[in-house]
Amino acid sequence: MARIVTHQPFPDYLAEADVNASALRAGRRSMLHMAAAIEGQSKEPTAAIRIGSALHCAVLEPMRFEAVATVAPAVDRRTKEGKATYAAWQAALPADAMVLDADEFETVRQASAALLASKFPGRIGTGEAEVSIYWDETVTVDREEVVVGCKARLDWLGVVNDRPIIADIKTTRDATPRAFARACATYGYVHQMAWYRRAVRALQQDDQFQHGRCDVLLGAVETDAPHAVGIYTLFEADLNCADAENMETLESWARCILTGEIAGPCDDVTALAMPDWTFQYQRQKQLRQQVGDIIDGVDDFDATIPF
Repeated sequence: MARIVTHQPFPDYLAEADVNASALRAGRRSMLHMAAAIEGQSKEPTAAIRIGSALHCAVLEPMRFEAVATVAPAVDRRTKEGKATYAAWQAALPADAMVLDADEFETVRQASAALLASKFPGRIGTGEAEVSIYWDETVTVDREEVVVGCKARLDWLGVVNDRPIIADIKTTRDATPRAFARACATYGYVHQMAWYRRAVRALQQDDQFQHGRCDVLLGAVETDAPHAVGIYTLFEADLNCADAENMETLESWARCILTGEIAGPCDDVTALAMPDWTFQYQRQKQLRQQVGDIIDGVDDFDATIPF
């Protein structure tokens, strides 16, 4: 049975060893990468991740942002005095502190102001921020059913006109439609939103949420001034294709559960074909040579340009 958890601390969500959108993205590389993602083998949060997380909070939970966001002191931690100052500051932090440096904080402040001034807040309806959803998917592998635990952490789950809406905030360098569409494909945002939609549909099937179509909305904001905002929805056909790919990846993971074998991207000897652009110069050179040979082989070839 699907379950929804609101106000769940993010570390508690991460501790649940279920498949989420990040694991599926890793799984599109290989099952080995997916296993590492599920086991929590990840790097320290980058500046982009810190800014993104803080931005979600500033826009969707402004009161919480005011309570937990803090700027790290600008001290030289290579010195004894700097180390002591930083350690004392760190020891006084609450458990859920959101630590940013001065530049990151200013980026979040300006980007959140741009999003809040846009039409995005008025399009997401009434709802809850940071919603965790847990459910099971039953996948058939070699005629055997495998139950896979799944989870999703939605930036926002709301209701507009009696219909559920999933809203997500993304930072970007370029919020124009063409550039952001490319980002959606490159970074798997369309797969992420398809997974979130599947999570909400699991709630709908269990009569825990409004039935009917589930809408998705992306608020893209540029991290550099003037912090332009783009508000986008996704085509149903694209979400359906992403959902199909998600389920193919989940089926591969279910096979790993069944067999106990977790493969990397290429565990056997494979012939590697170079990309088309690798030998572009040589190919052009060969093409020119071929054209020259054809010309040389034609009697009385007239190289003049008639006009």
